[in-house]
Amino acid sequence: MLLALGAAILLSITIFITNRNTLLTEDVLYDSNFGITANSIGTSIIEDASKKKFDEVTDTMAITKTLPLTAPGTGLNRGKIQIIG
Repeated sequence: MLLALGAAILLSITIFITNRNTLLTEDVLYDSNFGITANSIGTSIIEDASKKKFDEVTDTMAITKTLPLTAPGTGLNRGKIQIIG
């Protein structure tokens, strides 16, 4: 009788450890998957933003110098730019 009780306790402990390890593995898997997805979305957004033109001058020509760029506060969004300094 005591041997059967010990075997049942050992089986319970083994099942508990196996379930805990399985759940931890699933958590790591989900975290990794969400991290990769978030990284992909962020990279995609950054790539899209880097392809867009953000100045009136760069709409028509490529930029090699910063001199022809529109000065802050003089373009279409004047009044919306704050220089903190």
